[in-house]
Amino acid sequence: MRFQLAERVKRLPPYLFAELEKIINEKRRQGVDLISLSIGDPDLPPPPFVLEALREESSNPKNHNYSFSQGEPYFREAVAEWYKKRFGVDLDPSREVIALIGSKEGIANFSRAFVNPGDKVLVPDPAYPVYANGSTLLSDGIPIPMPLLEENDFKPNLDSLDLNGVKMMFLNYPNNPTGSVITKDYLKAIVDLAREKNVIVCYDNAYSEITFDG
Repeated sequence: MRFQLAERVKRLPPYLFAELEKIINEKRRQGVDLISLSIGDPDLPPPPFVLEALREESSNPKNHNYSFSQGEPYFREAVAEWYKKRFGVDLDPSREVIALIGSKEGIANFSRAFVNPGDKVLVPDPAYPVYANGSTLLSDGIPIPMPLLEENDFKPNLDSLDLNGVKMMFLNYPNNPTGSVITKDYLKAIVDLAREKNVIVCYDNAYSEITFDG
């Protein structure tokens, strides 16, 4: 007996980074000396104090049970404190902070929580492939490309941005893959426009702590 995949899974295109990995592995088998610039996989080990803390905590019997589904309260409180210190925003640890196994899980499940079949979702173009595929398409939403053009500093053009009928939009700055950044005023304009049109902004803040000025 052969089982068929669900139609929503069949609609997904091949995962870009998996395809790149196939090409990279084939080139290496051919003896090509290359540097992979595909997935963000650090080649530096974690700091020794981090490894030591992990060893200690893994030996603590209190950590051998299931944790809270939202994450341990002390962890969520620490996250809220960091956001207050770093960005000056107040988060309720019990309602607005959740622990995840990684950003991909959060991005995928965010759409499942808010996107209904047929809902339109604005996705930056170019962008992290998971926004359109593993998140929007897998939630039966419709990804709408939102061009990031050089003449507009790789930002969505607010003058031509059509939010009519849109349920959600993805944003990501500092941006992957263009490396562009936006100002606080620009971000406020996006948020104000989204509020006016009742559009959810899913802001992927993965690179906020990357800096080139030390």
